Amino acid sequence: MVSQAQDDLLWAQETLEHGRYGGACFLSQQAAEKALKAYLFGQKETLLRTHNLPLLNEKCKRFDADFCHLDTAVDALNQYYTDTRYPDIWDYDRFDDRGLAEEAVVLAQRVIELIERKLTA
Repeated sequence: MVSQAQDDLLWAQETLEHGRYGGACFLSQQAAEKALKAYLFGQKETLLRTHNLPLLNEKCKRFDADFCHLDTAVDALNQYYTDTRYPDIWDYDRFDDRGLAEEAVVLAQRVIELIERKLTA
């Protein structure tokens, strides 16, 4: 499942390169979500059907305190699931921002890298 997160991260990077910043933010959230779920699955947790990254991260912390280091990343990425998908969001244009998309990709990469280290340790 981490490979799916890696694929989404690559897709986010490619989307960013093509100037589709909202899409890069959304895909970054998806990459982090899949990585967190992969970690929980590796811990024999039942699949939690949610897109709430802070909730998933809290569950990961029960197994490893290092997940505390992801609090800021998951809080930032969490807003990109709903807010980038629905054009009626009050401030949808805020996602047309290269810097925001670059940050989202970096944050998702941090999440994935930590989880890869934990799953291969």
